[in-house]
Amino acid sequence: MGSLFKLTVSFIIASTLAIVGLYFRNNTFRPAEFSTSTAPVTEVGTTTAEALIAIPVSVSTTTIPHNQAATATKPLSKPLLTKIILPTDSKPALPLVRVSTATPAPLIVPESLSEKSIDVRSIVLTRCSFQTQYFKDSRQPWGEQEYNVGTGVIITPDGHILTARHILEVRAEILNDPAGRIWTLQGCDAAQTDKDRTPISSIGFWGQQSDSRFKPVKIIFKPTDEDYRDSAGFDYAILKIEGASGLPAFKLLPKPVVLKGGDLITIIGYPGRESASPQKLERFDSQFVEITYYRESVCDGSIKPCGLRYSIKRNPYYYEPDFWKDTELGVITPYFRGGFSGGPAFYKGNLIGIVTHGASGDKTESKWDEAYILTSYDIFENIKSLLDL
Repeated sequence: MGSLFKLTVSFIIASTLAIVGLYFRNNTFRPAEFSTSTAPVTEVGTTTAEALIAIPVSVSTTTIPHNQAATATKPLSKPLLTKIILPTDSKPALPLVRVSTATPAPLIVPESLSEKSIDVRSIVLTRCSFQTQYFKDSRQPWGEQEYNVGTGVIITPDGHILTARHILEVRAEILNDPAGRIWTLQGCDAAQTDKDRTPISSIGFWGQQSDSRFKPVKIIFKPTDEDYRDSAGFDYAILKIEGASGLPAFKLLPKPVVLKGGDLITIIGYPGRESASPQKLERFDSQFVEITYYRESVCDGSIKPCGLRYSIKRNPYYYEPDFWKDTELGVITPYFRGGFSGGPAFYKGNLIGIVTHGASGDKTESKWDEAYILTSYDIFENIKSLLDL
């Protein structure tokens, strides 16, 4: 009788877990720690204040293959003492505007681009330190220091790094500190991905050393506040590893690419956590939707360097079986989150821009992960003379 009772209880528990698992597989996605909601869609010329204008295209729901998927890895542990600010997705949603590629402009036809291999050694984890005026005298200095963590990509062999400018900015949540503390940028550094994609410790417990690959970087250029427009415009910055030479680097595509709805876009980066655990390189495979821009920018609907974005989406359902699997371009990320800021976006291995904003499926109406990529065209036109590109 006792065996029959145990067998019945075990069957009930197993059935319940199976039903719950099936429900969450079909109705929910992994939670996002840092994300924004998206703005409503409207056409050019709308009088709605919060509007998105973009090229309406259908998005394919075909499963996208991954490169050499291997054994699965587990998520990193939660934080204990460290503080890492992940500003990418903590900003409120910005109204977006659609752009028509029918506008006369020099554009790149996708068929003209050849497939290129992606050397992950060109990708870096960027980290910027912020301290208050009380840091040096505090008995608990770890409470007076925080970090912004993001991703960058090397674009010249002598160590110029392209990343998102908002990684260098004081977070809005602490900008007006209720305690009257003034947070100041102390400096930034970067750790280069090695050929084995060895995880990077972005910040250790107080008193411990972080990854030895971190090297100080100099801020070479960042757009003015007028051009930056609180990340709605030119949200990028150029850093420099001093004394570097012979580094693997990517070239920016100098013009916008006329992508089709459903074209595969791959983002690679370090979506860091508030954790002392080493961070793995991760990839976010998605599909192109449209070219957009934020209404707060100076764009007017035509193709010109003004802060244009490639809008991309991913249906998590089709990727869920591969979450955390390892590939030669990093583990397949389960959801879009902070730390992808400044991460390079690739089409057929060509660098088409960097990530500036995004949201995971649990924060969007469509339940799809969404992200926005500042085009390489916008960046190239502004830095080509600076870096002699």
